[in-house]
Amino acid sequence: MVTPCDSAPTVLVVLTDGRATRARPHPDGEAGDPVDDALEAAGALAARGVAAIVVDTEDAPVRLGLATRLAATLKATPVRLEQLAAGELAGVVRAATAAPTPRAA
Repeated sequence: MVTPCDSAPTVLVVLTDGRATRARPHPDGEAGDPVDDALEAAGALAARGVAAIVVDTEDAPVRLGLATRLAATLKATPVRLEQLAAGELAGVVRAATAAPTPRAA
């Protein structure tokens, strides 16, 4: 039996200031770079055709733009938190799921 949720498109919504703080453990025991690891994971998701939206919550006086980099790597729609109201977020999600990204074979 297929329920409405089973047939609905899936979209990943990421809320982040972009400041990755913890790297994945590497087999060689070396500490990795948390931003590089996050971007690598984002690239893997994009390659699989995962539709995504990145809500940038960064509010520091000096903006690093890391959430924007994450959005670009994910091939995601970037949105600033202060630009959103519930209706606007719903519209962004609808737009992200309206034209599905081709999935990798």
